[in-house]
Amino acid sequence: MMPLPITHEATVHEFKCLVSAHLFELTALGNNHAENAARWAVVDPGGYAVFVAALTAFVAKITALRPMAAQIIGEADKATWDTTVATDLTTMGPAWDEWLTTWMTGEAWNADDGIPAQPGPGGFDSLDTMVSAAALAYPKDITYVDYKGIPQPDAPDMELQAYQLADRAVKVIEKVGIATGEIVAIVGLGLGLAWALGQSKSRVTA
Repeated sequence: MMPLPITHEATVHEFKCLVSAHLFELTALGNNHAENAARWAVVDPGGYAVFVAALTAFVAKITALRPMAAQIIGEADKATWDTTVATDLTTMGPAWDEWLTTWMTGEAWNADDGIPAQPGPGGFDSLDTMVSAAALAYPKDITYVDYKGIPQPDAPDMELQAYQLADRAVKVIEKVGIATGEIVAIVGLGLGLAWALGQSKSRVTA
């Protein structure tokens, strides 16, 4: 018998924590991109072109999920956040699964597969890995992403499934000594948000 897919019927509060943290980190990646773009394009034009293409594709997919997340969080009564399951009001699917699958893999969620067990090549992890590899190869020109200030989950009984790497900010700061920079939006990608969660060179994967 095939194993049942892993799913998580997250509450609205849990879902809000997940989305807030993820988009905070995506903005941090955008900050890093704005800071490093000119130098990266010179020292490693091929690698930079691959990164920009991957970043643009990923942001487009996350941006497409924004209305779904905003609707769920905006329309739910805050008094019931911890008891209401976060459901995509269009597909009636589990919002947590849909969001997390796209975040991890860059692909749409499939009800038959459940939540992916590992990050995929089109997900956020791959973007951060590209930046980290470039920073390691060209330390004088490219910096690691500064994830300092990642919002922590505050929902009751919050599952740590998407937060297994939440210590990355502290580890990056300790390892590289990154200073807090001004959060800037990803130019031309239309996010206009200050949320996100991701990884650094020193992150630990489960």
